[in-house]
Amino acid sequence: MFRKLLMYLLISTGIVFLLAIALSFTDCPFWAYYWLGTNNSELNADPEFIVVMGGGGMPSPEGLIRCYYAAGVALSYENAAVIIAVPSDTSLKEESPELLMARELIIRGIDSARIKYETEGYSTHTQAINIYN
Repeated sequence: MFRKLLMYLLISTGIVFLLAIALSFTDCPFWAYYWLGTNNSELNADPEFIVVMGGGGMPSPEGLIRCYYAAGVALSYENAAVIIAVPSDTSLKEESPELLMARELIIRGIDSARIKYETEGYSTHTQAINIYN
């Protein structure tokens, strides 16, 4: 009885494995992943905040592209505050990453009065908690 159950389990596991291998040569995994990211992605209301995460520092390609896209979204939603979330030991010093990001947003047409800073968080989780509070 136990051997028969084990045999059916191994055969079914092998079939699932072979099916996964066969699917990996198609575009099905891409479209499934794409659907997970785009399904129900429409906004029902205008956002109150637009958060720009620091990530790769500033100036860097990552920081500049984040500012570029954040500025585009902020120009679309003119009532939303723009929050720059960068963990920083050099908080609001002349060449600190958050001020460089703010300068980039201002260059792209964002009013400086809309820009706020979150510099107390040390991870994405703590930054999100600080922004929420």
